[in-house]
Amino acid sequence: MIKILGYHCRDCGIEINETTSFRSYLKTKNHICKQCDSKKKQISNKKLYDNNKDSSKYKQTKSETGKKFRTNQKQKIINAYGGKCICCGETNKEFLTIDHINGKGRQHRRELGGSSFLYKYIIDNNFPTEFRLLCMNCNFAIGMYGYCPHQPKALYTRKTI
Repeated sequence: MIKILGYHCRDCGIEINETTSFRSYLKTKNHICKQCDSKKKQISNKKLYDNNKDSSKYKQTKSETGKKFRTNQKQKIINAYGGKCICCGETNKEFLTIDHINGKGRQHRRELGGSSFLYKYIIDNNFPTEFRLLCMNCNFAIGMYGYCPHQPKALYTRKTI
């Protein structure tokens, strides 16, 4: 059942309800429909792009900000999971990766909307135990062969390392 609120879009005047506006907007006084909101965002993004499209400094700053943010997220995760590969002990942060202990990493990343959301998911969920820290070599070997050569044969399964 659609909830009628008695509000109208401040731009186009259509009646606002749960299907014509975002839920978060219904709780505030930002009475705008989805179509008008989308148009405003497109115009705003185009202006931002047009004003800065030739600015290599803008592009460089944006890129550097994203890298710093991802680096900080990765460092939080590395610290939370012990700071080293649990298989071979590698501590170089450039080599360390997150491993899904039970596999299904590709499927999980797709559900999250891409690999860029994995760090956010881990931090937001208070560093769940379904992940572990491995170096690239150990992670690749376990993913490709089901075991890591650093471990004795008794520990060749995915879940035991």
